[in-house]
Amino acid sequence: MRTFAIALRILRGFRRDKRTVALMIVVPIVVMTLLSFIFNGSDYKPKIAVVNVPNALIEQLEEQEAIVQPFRASEAELAVRASEVDGVFTIDNNRLHIALEGSDPAKNQAVLQLAQAMLLPETTPSTNVTYIYGYSNMSSMDNFGPIFIGLFVFFFVFLISCVAFL
Repeated sequence: MRTFAIALRILRGFRRDKRTVALMIVVPIVVMTLLSFIFNGSDYKPKIAVVNVPNALIEQLEEQEAIVQPFRASEAELAVRASEVDGVFTIDNNRLHIALEGSDPAKNQAVLQLAQAMLLPETTPSTNVTYIYGYSNMSSMDNFGPIFIGLFVFFFVFLISCVAFL
């Protein structure tokens, strides 16, 4: 019987205090909506700079729905450092070099999957992959971690200050 009285008191408190109801219902909905914007996306079409690549490989890249832009070697490195392109494909001495910007693991994976789909195993030249900023085993958490830290700090400071005012 005492449990029913406590539950009734809490429900009456919710009816009188709209801020607490908003904190319990509206804030989680907003947070989940923001997280869905972060994690749900459409298929990414990588932007590729090509240097000294035959036209047949450029056509294969375009068939895979990549955005291909021809560059000179010096311009391609500047473009990838400025995040204008996601990667640079270069062929020297029958060897494919892929230079990736590296800070976004999703973009890196899209470029590497594109290269893998483009090159047939029997005709694949040896491939060299380099990263300008990131590294090969970067995870999505490396990219989203700072965002989550800011979000959690903001959320908990807001929550603690609301409880203090109540």
